Amino acid sequence: MDNQEFVIVLIFWISFGVICRSMAGKRGRDKGWGLALGLLFGILAMLGYAIIGDTEEVKLAKAKKLCEKYG
Repeated sequence: MDNQEFVIVLIFWISFGVICRSMAGKRGRDKGWGLALGLLFGILAMLGYAIIGDTEEVKLAKAKKLCEKYG
């Protein structure tokens, strides 16, 4: 693998970690674990966070926000 390919792989590797960290934070989950899982498992971790969804606390906060908006 030459340097250009290595840099591209490194960029994708880091971006999966950052994206999973962001997804974890928005869903009420631990950001550190999101970063670690994103770095280790990449696209599979992203799919996992998409499937798992929000924690109960985040669901309640979103429901309360909707009730205040429309209630």
